[in-house]
Amino acid sequence: MIQRPKSIALFQLFYSAYALVGFGGSYLALTRNAEIQAINVDGGGWLIPVSLVAPLLIAALIWFFVVRQASQVAAWIATLLFVINLAASAVALLRWQDGAADGVALALGLVATFFFLLAVIMLWRGETLAWFSTARTKGRV
Repeated sequence: MIQRPKSIALFQLFYSAYALVGFGGSYLALTRNAEIQAINVDGGGWLIPVSLVAPLLIAALIWFFVVRQASQVAAWIATLLFVINLAASAVALLRWQDGAADGVALALGLVATFFFLLAVIMLWRGETLAWFSTARTKGRV
C-alpha cells in the first residue's frame, strides 16, 4: 500500500468543505428563487432535489477516484470542473449586481469556490503528482 501525501489529505479536507458549503449555497439559491420554485412544481417536483443531489454524487465520485484510485484523470476532471465553477461564480456576481441573485447564496458559493481552488491546488503539488505516478505503476492505493 502506498502512503498518501499530506496534500491528498488537505485535498480531502478542502474538497469536502467545498461540497458542503456549495450544497448550502445551492440549497438557498434554489429554494429562494420563485421562478425555480414554479418550474420545480410544474415539472413534478424533481428539479430541486436532483439539482442538489447530482453535484454531491459527482463530488463523491471525484473524491473516490482521486483519493482511493489515485486517478490523475479524475484530478484533471476536478480541475476542469473548477474552471467551470469559477465561470459560474463570475456569472453569479453579475446577476447579483443586477439584483437577480440572492446575496447569502452568492456568498456561500464564493466561499465554496475558494475551497475548491485550495483543493485543486493540492492536486498539482509535486508530491501529489509523484504519488499519482507511483500509484499507477505500483498498484492502487
